[in-house]
Amino acid sequence: MKILLVILGILLAISVVGFVIKTLFWLGVIAALVFVGVAVAGALKGPETPRSLR
Repeated sequence: MKILLVILGILLAISVVGFVIKTLFWLGVIAALVFVGVAVAGALKGPETPRSLR
């Protein structure tokens, strides 16, 4: 019985780790797509007026 509980615990841990890694991967993909979208929008809009740092 204890062996079965240990195996179930290991499978549960593997499932949770797999879900977290997969979720973080897709979060990174979405963030990269948003970053590229903002960069493209900024490049297309271009500077309307020159700006100085002061």
